[in-house]
Amino acid sequence: QCAEGGPYAIVVAGESVEERKLDQHGPGHVIGASVQVVSNEVVDGNRTVVLTRDLQGLTEEHFTFDPTQTALDIIAARGCGGMEFAQHCGHGTATLSFLHKNTATSVCRAGIQGTVG
Repeated sequence: QCAEGGPYAIVVAGESVEERKLDQHGPGHVIGASVQVVSNEVVDGNRTVVLTRDLQGLTEEHFTFDPTQTALDIIAARGCGGMEFAQHCGHGTATLSFLHKNTATSVCRAGIQGTVG
């Protein structure tokens, strides 16, 4: 449980992108837009959305990124269609890794090694 309420969320429904402050297990409410959509495309049935926004949250309800952190745990959910908030048809957790721009960084995942940046 979050003492300050539910989490900050970025919700993508087709071409629509909105930011919300969720309730605990509920849709919450739409908050002011702070993201800019760089691209939003579907390839082979998979949607990829690239967004940018400032590290500092626009308001207290927006998430503020800590520039000293190298990773952020996230949750993701896929709806069953439409924009109604209900049981998810798919969900999971992941960790976003933050890397310095224009700096080579070694990575290893599932036994595959390489460099990004």
